[in-house]
Amino acid sequence: MAGKASIASECVAKIIHEVVPEGKYQNQMQLTAHRYLDQSQDELSSGFLPTIICSAISGESEKAIPITAAWQLIQLAAKLIDDIEDGDTTQRIADATNLATGFLFTAYVALDQLIDYGVSLEQSHRVKVGLNQACLLACAGQDVEFQARYALDPPDPDGWLEIARWKSGKLFAWACQAGGIVADVDETIQTDLWEYGLRLGTLVQIADDFNGIWGPAGEIDLLNGQLTLPVIYACYVANSMEKKALDTLIRSAAQGNRQAAINARQKISALGAQKFILAVAFTQRTGAIEALNHIPLSLSAQRRLVVILDRIFPALVKGGTTFHG
Repeated sequence: MAGKASIASECVAKIIHEVVPEGKYQNQMQLTAHRYLDQSQDELSSGFLPTIICSAISGESEKAIPITAAWQLIQLAAKLIDDIEDGDTTQRIADATNLATGFLFTAYVALDQLIDYGVSLEQSHRVKVGLNQACLLACAGQDVEFQARYALDPPDPDGWLEIARWKSGKLFAWACQAGGIVADVDETIQTDLWEYGLRLGTLVQIADDFNGIWGPAGEIDLLNGQLTLPVIYACYVANSMEKKALDTLIRSAAQGNRQAAINARQKISALGAQKFILAVAFTQRTGAIEALNHIPLSLSAQRRLVVILDRIFPALVKGGTTFHG
């Protein structure tokens, strides 16, 4: 698998070299892609999902190489857009936006190579249509989040989960199902692969929000004024006095007051947000494993796919014991 991962990364570099005009822009795309892919060369990285899926169910992972290249390019674009949204980019916003747009277009070029890898025209078409739909759903989910944030009318926890499914879950679902399509498995298995990916992608969003308050970087999301699931849940369950006090701390934290961020995190924890998020994450993990159980996989293949889940949210598995909600 490590060899296939390397081939997918080489495919990304080759496509950028062939289709992007020579010059500074091409160089910037190559440097950004190389830097990102160097950090995700592990054979069980979720960046190689299509190839991993195809290998797990058919052994012919070569057919999924163009999809994996496209998937990596989509993730590159998404990372740049997230960095812009969170204020984490060191580039000018216009430059970062233009770079993200270039990666998106290059992803579609990658899928044009499916025919060269022995994939049928009908299968290639399905993969491309699926990516279009997943990207549009991700954009729609992002828009819902923007409107909620700007209108100061946050969704409830169920609403947040729906946004997470649209923003991230559907794209991961596409990556997994596309691996099944080129492996030529039946529709039932493709549906199970879609469900596994949907749960995995949603878990990514939950893990990001969990780590943004209780992760190694501390209360980074509170300091950045991010509207995340812990904040949404705490505000949802708080009484009026608790909510007023929490709002004050959150506003102060967003202005750079670290002590306010620490106090806000304590209140959010006291309101049960950490336990709630672990329980929601556990539900997504359980659903993903249930989907895998419906697919005829070898024990080693199933274990690899479960490891990907657990590496997304290692807080669910402590000392070999899985968290139970």
